[in-house]
Amino acid sequence: YTDTFDYGDVIKHLYQSAGKFAISAATRNPCLGDSAYLYTVTILERPKMAFTANNYPICEDVLTTFTNHTPEATNLLWVIDNKDSFIHLNPLNYRFTSSGAHIVKLVAQSTNTGCIDNLEKQIVVAPRLNYKFSVDTPICINQIACAHFEGNVSTARINWGNNTYGSLIDTCTKYSIAGLVKIGVELRTIEGCFDVDTQRIFVHPLPIVKILPDQESLWLDIGSSTQLSFDTSQAYSRYYWFHNGDTICEYLNPECELIEVGPYSRTTHENYRVTLIDQYGCFASDDIVIYN
Repeated sequence: YTDTFDYGDVIKHLYQSAGKFAISAATRNPCLGDSAYLYTVTILERPKMAFTANNYPICEDVLTTFTNHTPEATNLLWVIDNKDSFIHLNPLNYRFTSSGAHIVKLVAQSTNTGCIDNLEKQIVVAPRLNYKFSVDTPICINQIACAHFEGNVSTARINWGNNTYGSLIDTCTKYSIAGLVKIGVELRTIEGCFDVDTQRIFVHPLPIVKILPDQESLWLDIGSSTQLSFDTSQAYSRYYWFHNGDTICEYLNPECELIEVGPYSRTTHENYRVTLIDQYGCFASDDIVIYN
């Protein structure tokens, strides 16, 4: 550009590219006459700044790795939110302790020219995954067991440990085999922040129940009766007798271990069931049909 300056003025110019540039100047002095000057300046290339983060989304309280991709760069300086600084690290591993917008700045010097430049990026950090994960216990064979989630869980994949899988809309299962089971979950927030968790639970066997006499059905003559009992050698904490679906006797009554059936004055068939419940709440039943 061309302009007129007074003696002592400081002239500043921003060059947009590297290379050699000619500067000419002319002075006018009424006493000494006019003079002309020609200068050549060399503008060196700045480092081509670049860096990346290793994961998306960037989540609160999860280690994030920032990697410098500035070619032929040295004397690296990382600055996080204008307060945390790290020198000569590449990559930089950093853990954000709060969600929201953060500023990551990289300063580097070119090994070719010695020029220094910097690059700033705004990083949006998603809230950490805050959750509680629990499973119904105790768990019994062939009885429904469900998982429960609290917090900012958006999606979940449940590995029940028995070759079946669930989700937030399918949180229950049944086990057909007793024993120790490892339940695993993979959880995500709506922003994509991720975590895994496991719980070990024990699947309890069902109590063994057997009506005595040990038959599926029993014939009685009209006017005759019999007694039903169950195998009391098995472990149980309480029991119930049912007749045609109605409760007729329960464990609070000591006489319930033996019940009287009949006599019947007409031809009929009656359904009887005993249900045993163990200390874990697991239950099983046995049935017999009385004909006459």
